[in-house]
Amino acid sequence: IRRRLAADRPDTYLPDLATSLNNQSNRLGDLGRPEQALATIEEAVTIRRRLAADRPDTYLPDLAMSLNNQSDLLRAMGRHAQAQTIDDERDRLTHPDQ
Repeated sequence: IRRRLAADRPDTYLPDLATSLNNQSNRLGDLGRPEQALATIEEAVTIRRRLAADRPDTYLPDLAMSLNNQSDLLRAMGRHAQAQTIDDERDRLTHPDQ
C-alpha cells in the first residue's frame, strides 16, 4: 500500500515508505533472512538519501538511522569493510566539521 501511495504522492508518502522499509529490514534480519533484509534497507537508504538531499534538516536524522541499521546488518553478515564504509558516510553526514 505504501509503495502505491508513494508512487502517487511522493512528497507525502515517500518518508512513510522509507520508514516501513527500515522496519521491514529489521524484522527480516530478526527472522534470519539477512540477504532480504539487506536489499530492503538498501532501498530505504536510497529513498532517505534523496529525501535528505532535498530537506536535510528534516530527513538527515532518518538517513543516519537507516545507515546505522545497514552497517549493523553488514557487520552481522561478516562484511566488515562495507560496514565501515557506511559508518564513515554516516559520520560525515552527522559530523561534517570533523
